[in-house]
Amino acid sequence: MSIGRRLQHAREMRDMTRLATARAAKLSDLTLKQMERMDRGSARSYDLAAKALNINPGWLRYGDPEYVVAHKAMELLFALEDTGHVADLRGTVGQYGNLSARWTEIKTLWEEHQAGLPEEAEE
Repeated sequence: MSIGRRLQHAREMRDMTRLATARAAKLSDLTLKQMERMDRGSARSYDLAAKALNINPGWLRYGDPEYVVAHKAMELLFALEDTGHVADLRGTVGQYGNLSARWTEIKTLWEEHQAGLPEEAEE
């Protein structure tokens, strides 16, 4: 997978639009589009995009497809920490092969937790 595809993959895993990612990275939308589609961008631009997406710049440059899934799984585990649903998953933290393999289970727990939250009051 090319650096541009990794960038796009990471952005999509974060459920971010290209425009939102560009703004967070303080890059133009055109620059980010060129980075994703044509692998055109400076090392600094890729580092800014990695920071905006909260991903490891080394992963972005050199690739490790498990990293993004594992990273997102870790975030969900930490978000679920207070719900009491993660006791059986606690042993997977730090073992990102296991996190990646259990992604569906972790994501399901998160969705169940989110579904159980009361609607925010409209102002």
